Amino acid sequence: FIIKFVPCVSPSDSSKDQRLQFLFLFHFVCFKRKSLMKNVEKRKK
Repeated sequence: FIIKFVPCVSPSDSSKDQRLQFLFLFHFVCFKRKSLMKNVEKRKK
């Protein structure tokens, strides 16, 4: 998928930004999931 965050920059810059923000989102979601799993394990005990 392609999301235009900053339309005024050149295509190469925008694709770089997209990749960075996608990676950031991906890691953020993974981190959230890990913390959620930890909380679930704590509750089970």
